Amino acid sequence: MATILIADDDNITRNLLELNLQDEGHQVTGVANGEEALDQLRTTRPDMIIADVMMPVMDGYALCKACKNDPAWHQIPIILYSSSYTKEQERQLGYDFGADRYLVKPIDPHILSTTISQLLTKTHTAEPAEISLDKEMQRLKTYNEVLFNKLSKKMQELEQQVKRLRESEEQLKATQSQLVQNEKMATLGQLSAGIAHEINTPLSFIASNLNTLKRYTSHFTALFAAVEQGLQNHTDFPDGNRLKELIDTRKLAFVSQDIGELIDESIDGAQRLKAIVLNLKSFCRQDQLEKTEADLNKLLKTTVNIAHCELKYTTTVEFDLQSLPEYRCFPQQLGQVFLNLLLNAAQAMEGQGIIRIHTWFDGEMIFVEISDTGTGMPQEIKEKIFEPFFTTKPIGLGTGLGLPISADIIRRHGGTIEVTSIVGEGTHFLITLPVLP
Repeated sequence: MATILIADDDNITRNLLELNLQDEGHQVTGVANGEEALDQLRTTRPDMIIADVMMPVMDGYALCKACKNDPAWHQIPIILYSSSYTKEQERQLGYDFGADRYLVKPIDPHILSTTISQLLTKTHTAEPAEISLDKEMQRLKTYNEVLFNKLSKKMQELEQQVKRLRESEEQLKATQSQLVQNEKMATLGQLSAGIAHEINTPLSFIASNLNTLKRYTSHFTALFAAVEQGLQNHTDFPDGNRLKELIDTRKLAFVSQDIGELIDESIDGAQRLKAIVLNLKSFCRQDQLEKTEADLNKLLKTTVNIAHCELKYTTTVEFDLQSLPEYRCFPQQLGQVFLNLLLNAAQAMEGQGIIRIHTWFDGEMIFVEISDTGTGMPQEIKEKIFEPFFTTKPIGLGTGLGLPISADIIRRHGGTIEVTSIVGEGTHFLITLPVLP
């Protein structure tokens, strides 16, 4: 086996070569450039040198030239290697400088092993050849051209890498902000669910007490009606005049009629509030770790109830919900998508408008269509609405993450979300969700 010196500033490539050659039994020393290789040659004489062409301080061509021009080292076989875009001119220049072989990265281990075996068994007896001045000048000209071309390629690669790094940095920032927003929404959901739970308990006994109060009140109104009738039938009733005066001044006749309606309205309000609380608890419940079967029509209605306070002043919601199969999904995530689209539609209204929700199933896909009669969007805005942090809302009213998060949720369900919009006529979102067998 042989002692081999490897010169390459790329630690990964150099380490891989060292490992491969050590596995074959060779003794390997690695350095980062041609100058370090020459320093190594001054203390030890390897059986072979393997060098990358492009290295800082001293490149592979210069190392090869220095070795082949020195009587002490010119018999050491040298293998140069370079990148996959190597041109024939570069390869020929390597041979002109005295390289025994010129390989192209990525280097095939079998080819490298065979090449090393061939060169180690080859007899090197020739002395350094004299080079004419004209040939040396031509060689230096070619050398400069090759280095310039390689440096140009390297610069292009570096520019592309910098561009990719910047894009990755922007994407990382967007992802980080989206994660922060998701965490905030999750925390808000947990807080809302807790508040809903706390509200639900007193709300339950308020509703129960109102029903009991209604029953008790019916007894008093019946008693009042009997007293009033008795006063009319018996004019000589003791203290009758004082009672009649009290009934008139306190307007008890009107109160006895109105109190029942007041209690009924209060019971209806309590029932509505209870329904909102139940919808809020269902909507804000922590996401399941696994998908569950859900009725998307019911989920849409629940989401409309959640958004009722935002929708009622500017919009009328119209439903056209066809029969849908149970859909295996993360319901809270889809509920978040529907809520974002509904709130965006409501905010796009100038005056009163209509939001239409249409669903249907074609045997393979579920379609959810949410359209509005709002202001619509021009093409340049429509192209950006799924970009993180893009928003047309005033500062403090929008984060620019609602639609990007919604699109990501739909993609994670294997679906698509499309938008069409006409300025002055409205916007139309179409969600398509595959129903897997």
